[in-house]
Amino acid sequence: MSVESTQRRVLTVLIAVVVVSIVPGVGAAQSGVGDSTVIESGESVSDVSGVYGVIIIEGTVTGDVSGVAGNIVVRNGGVVEGDFEAAAGNIRIAGTVQGTVSTGAGSIYLTESGLVEGDFDVGAGDVRIEGTIREDAQIGAETIRLGEAQAKSAATHR
Repeated sequence: MSVESTQRRVLTVLIAVVVVSIVPGVGAAQSGVGDSTVIESGESVSDVSGVYGVIIIEGTVTGDVSGVAGNIVVRNGGVVEGDFEAAAGNIRIAGTVQGTVSTGAGSIYLTESGLVEGDFDVGAGDVRIEGTIREDAQIGAETIRLGEAQAKSAATHR
């Protein structure tokens, strides 16, 4: 193989890498250690894992979210297609988690727009549920607060 042919192949690979990195779509996994990671609205990544100060999901995670963070937020419109396994100071789910949520946190808040399609297995100092949990919930907490609709549903399942 000639030097010119090798250089051409290397240049082709470099151009492909640059094009793939600037075209929106499913990206590689977000993993590492740092201050924060944000999956922007319209962005899609395969997984999120690591140790961060803050994890914010506005776009789509096609796999799992796992890690440790000061705060983890799944914003309204954000989607986690896999499981959500994390330890954090505060967790707020206003979007959708299609898998199981297994977390430990200081506080966990499933907002009115929040949806967990799998099981909800959590331990926290404070748990507030106003959204929807489709499967089973196992909650260990000092304080559990249910929204009005969830309190009525819990009362009918006794």
